[in-house]
Amino acid sequence: MNTIRFLFTALFSFTFSLGVAEEFQFKPAQTNLTSIFLRLANSLEQHGSPVPYCQHILAEHERIRSKYSEKHGKEMGRLLPSYFTADYITTLEESWTDFEETLQLPRLATKTGQLLRLAINGENGTGTTLVMVFNEYQDPAYSELATGKSLEADLGHLSTELLRIAEDGDARYLASREAALSEKEQSEFRKLLEKNTFSKTDFQTLERFYNGPYDRLTEFGKSQISKRVFAGQRGTPVTPSEAARYSRELYDMYSSIFHQLEEQLPQSRANELESWIKSVINILNHAIMAELRLGFMERALDRKG
Repeated sequence: MNTIRFLFTALFSFTFSLGVAEEFQFKPAQTNLTSIFLRLANSLEQHGSPVPYCQHILAEHERIRSKYSEKHGKEMGRLLPSYFTADYITTLEESWTDFEETLQLPRLATKTGQLLRLAINGENGTGTTLVMVFNEYQDPAYSELATGKSLEADLGHLSTELLRIAEDGDARYLASREAALSEKEQSEFRKLLEKNTFSKTDFQTLERFYNGPYDRLTEFGKSQISKRVFAGQRGTPVTPSEAARYSRELYDMYSSIFHQLEEQLPQSRANELESWIKSVINILNHAIMAELRLGFMERALDRKG
């Protein structure tokens, strides 16, 4: 176990070089996925544990359930997974404490929060491609909640999109989403997006693109071209994809951890620890969806009538 602890300490040795999130306090449940993911990121970064965020979700459930009862004179249906109880979160806290030193869990949680925050907000805080993905997901999610469908079943689609960004990078990912373009046109668009700025030497290529598939781009796709044109005029290149960079770093960090466990421990013990880490990630996925569900419920309660 000392070897594992040493390796994890080395892995997290640069944790605090990624900037620091602003101080925050938990706020009422949100209906905006970007805000929810950032809240989770900030909580992990500042508390070094998933427990405070889970406790916040439990508290929000009780607050909104009370609000529902006051308005409708009856109990609100449970909006949390059946297992997500105070006793379960206490058990999570106890197991977190048990593994805390061996797995360097506070550092793992802190770095996870940092990388997640940077993947969403970018280093300058203006937002990355992930914001677009979250925005596209939350409106259909609201419609599905209104019809009583489960969000957990659709979280896999969101996770797949995030993994695609990490693996493909912004340019390839964004080009593949332009469904109105042919495969050849998507390739041309990708090559344009791979440039951080446009110069005079690009004008001929740009003109051909403007006279061809440009009008069939989505508004977001058009904005990516405009950003690079303005960047060339200002002489300030567009920042390379931070969504892809930090998402990739986040995935690689966990892959490295699992690899180290398998190398240093008996297979059964490595499997046990890997399964436990993945279960914590799954709990947080459910907590995120629970906050979205609670936020939508409160929005409905606040409507007149």
